[in-house]
Amino acid sequence: MKIIGLTGSIGTGKSSASEILNKEFDIPIIDADKISRESVEKGSRGLNKIENEFGKEFITEKGELNRIKMGALVFSDEKARLKLNDIVHPEVTNRFNELVNKYRNQEEPYVVYDCPLLIEEKLTGFVDVVMLIYTSFDIQLKRVMLRDKISKEDAIKRIEAQMSPGEKIKFSDIVVNNDGNYSELKDNIKKVYQSKFSKNNTCINIH
Repeated sequence: MKIIGLTGSIGTGKSSASEILNKEFDIPIIDADKISRESVEKGSRGLNKIENEFGKEFITEKGELNRIKMGALVFSDEKARLKLNDIVHPEVTNRFNELVNKYRNQEEPYVVYDCPLLIEEKLTGFVDVVMLIYTSFDIQLKRVMLRDKISKEDAIKRIEAQMSPGEKIKFSDIVVNNDGNYSELKDNIKKVYQSKFSKNNTCINIH
């Protein structure tokens, strides 16, 4: 089974690519954001560890993580952020491995790990192929402004807060252009699928 690491910056269309891979090509998706949320949900081992480390004040009356309070803490305290990562990351890794083994036992030929921070968090070692969804800056800017209903200046700030698509190309095995529409993205992904996610397809349709 080949594990495809799917990634892309804000506004590049990674979520659309994930949807296409699942619906059009019947490839199971492991959603990094989803398993990260599950790792600290009510009653989880991860949430219990957070309570023991940070205190009950970070747990709501409903027994859930107080995300606003925790977010404020880790934003201002680097040590706290690292402690939280030390709790969450092993839980996420365990769940990732469980799902990989599940799909391997089902003899799936491929599984997609949909992970926005695959490169930034140095998680590329968990996958066999890194597949980047790429757009030009102008297209990316328009999409972020439209999607989030924000000004050009605010959109630029959000984009520049992340690693650029151009920088991510250096770490990618397959680069799929998404400057066009949904149908064109589907066609580009079909080419990658037909190549069996070969690493030789780096920079498909980049122009």
